[in-house]
Amino acid sequence: MNITIKSTAQVAEDEAKKLCIHGQSGIGKTMLAATAAPFKPLIILTEKTGAESLQPSNIEAIFGKGQADILYEVDVIEAYDRDAFMEAVQFANASAEHDLIIFDSGSKASRLILKDAKKNYADGRKAYGEHNDAAMELIEELVEGDKHVVILAHTARQEDSDSGEILYFPSFEGKAFNEKFVYDMPHVLFMGEELDDEGVSFRCLRAHKGDSNKRVKTRGGKLAEINEPHLGRLIQTLQGTKKKVKK
Repeated sequence: MNITIKSTAQVAEDEAKKLCIHGQSGIGKTMLAATAAPFKPLIILTEKTGAESLQPSNIEAIFGKGQADILYEVDVIEAYDRDAFMEAVQFANASAEHDLIIFDSGSKASRLILKDAKKNYADGRKAYGEHNDAAMELIEELVEGDKHVVILAHTARQEDSDSGEILYFPSFEGKAFNEKFVYDMPHVLFMGEELDDEGVSFRCLRAHKGDSNKRVKTRGGKLAEINEPHLGRLIQTLQGTKKKVKK
């Protein structure tokens, strides 16, 4: 029997981090890929508009030239149908060159899986069961994998039936899948804008609910309520280390 004993700090450092980041269209979710340094990301792109955001000239315009913690070239796989998407996932999981997989977006990928499932049913509503099974199998594979995973998602709004409060949460096809996804994903963050002490707006990643109506959660207590929108430093914070990642 081979048993390895680790400290909890070692487990936190070694364990691949799995995040979902949701936010309104145009807030800059796709551009987060440029902030993935020192990790080596691979984007699985299911939305054609994403490629425009990651043009090197656009990254330079936002972050400036020659920033050490910014990536100006990001590897991308375009996957605009279900078969291409599933093939891209298999490639990304096996890639020795990349240690971070970014899905842009998980919301669209969920629709691709549902669209494919509907081909098997005259009544499209019956496809949701097949969709839930296929989508959850994929999520479980990613969560259990040894690569960091960031799933970008659109934000949906819904009125709470008890309080009447408007809630904002990640948007995926199928209520059952949506609820189970949020439960299984270790970290769910909201990308939006906050006001500083002088009333100036800034973009950030919210990891704790606070007094907001955004669906968020984080495990381990390492993230602050409000975090800078930098993927590399965010993952390192979750690891509890600033150690350089081997390429």
